[in-house]
Amino acid sequence: GPTEVFAPAPNPSAGGPVYFPVALAEATAVRLELFDATGRAVYVAEVSLPEGLHRLEIPAAAFGGASGVLAYRVQAGAVAASGKLVRG
Repeated sequence: GPTEVFAPAPNPSAGGPVYFPVALAEATAVRLELFDATGRAVYVAEVSLPEGLHRLEIPAAAFGGASGVLAYRVQAGAVAASGKLVRG
């Protein structure tokens, strides 16, 4: 199937890790970025993954106590997705 980035779960999240499912049509690099309300990057991860279904994790520690609305951006090859993540 096509490369797709799915919505993160859980969202809103209460304090544990957050997962982003991604489906890759081919092996590619995937970059995940999380930004706080001021636009500062609080978490950046880049991994090379094979074709197939994967689950990217933002570990709980990456939030560093940040709460409220955070912005995320996921780039998987030519496919990009962005949105908001609510942290309780």
